[in-house]
Amino acid sequence: VFGLLQPPAEESDARNYALPVTFGISLSVSAFSFNDPLLNAIGIPKDLPATREEALTMLYLTQSNPADRTKVADLIDRFIERYPDDSEGYKMRSNFYSSLFSDNESLLLVERDLKTVMELSKGREDEAYYHNSQCILNYAVRQDSAARPFKDWGYERSLAEIQKAIGLSPKPLYYQQEANIYSLMNEYAKAYEAFQKVNASNLASYSTFYASSRLLRAMGDTTSQALSLMDSCVARLQTPYTAEAAPYLFERAEMRVAAGQDSAALADYDAYERCVGKPQNALFYYKREQTAMRLKKYDRALQDIRAALRQMPQDPALLEEQGSVFVSMARYEEAVNSLE
Repeated sequence: VFGLLQPPAEESDARNYALPVTFGISLSVSAFSFNDPLLNAIGIPKDLPATREEALTMLYLTQSNPADRTKVADLIDRFIERYPDDSEGYKMRSNFYSSLFSDNESLLLVERDLKTVMELSKGREDEAYYHNSQCILNYAVRQDSAARPFKDWGYERSLAEIQKAIGLSPKPLYYQQEANIYSLMNEYAKAYEAFQKVNASNLASYSTFYASSRLLRAMGDTTSQALSLMDSCVARLQTPYTAEAAPYLFERAEMRVAAGQDSAALADYDAYERCVGKPQNALFYYKREQTAMRLKKYDRALQDIRAALRQMPQDPALLEEQGSVFVSMARYEEAVNSLE
């Protein structure tokens, strides 16, 4: 066979056409085929890619957006069938089911997979314990788990598993897992201690410093340590700042106001507004106006209180504040008008 005969696109075309067999031979399933719209339009279940690495990549991509749970589960099952001695397949399936399902049958499958992962992780038992902890936590954090508890799968069991991992290999990733679990259990001091170990490692990030700062404040810390941790958080954000940085800048601005650092707080409010890139609500402009007033930056303060009034033109408190700004600027007639 040289090719597959196909009709011409136009009836008036007298030529013959054939799709060469070599084209069919060249076709293959890649890691990105799962979301290929043309292949999905065919409706035929897709095979796994030929190599283990590409097959794993496909599975990772499908789990990041599991639009069709049945198809994803089928792909994972086929990976396990093809690579029965590879722990990654069982890890994926147990993580997938523990994140999405609460029925007894699914969780029993997860439990069997966790045992298989442990059996296939000789010399790497710490990784298996970490995976156990994560799967149990996947289940425990979901609202419906409280209504239908499965055995002893809760925060305490998840914590016990990660502490086994730490006992074998005290990796920063394991301490971060421990800190997250302690936070969910409202054990703030223990969570803070675990996060500090992460912050002293190469796994430190803006999110770990932010979590540490929040924990200190939750414990009622009155020192400058919480703000210092927030500084470390912001220092690790991508610059120039993007929208991702906005909530952290705003929170640090509020902390700086509370600490009496108005000039630095004003800079954070401005950076926050630039990140968001759109007009803010009246409360934001009022907060920034108050900060500018304490710095005696009356032109800035007037600009912000007017921005707030554009959104709430009849608000008595904002009109009164505008009058106060005019008084500070010795613009008494305008102050009287605003106060009246």
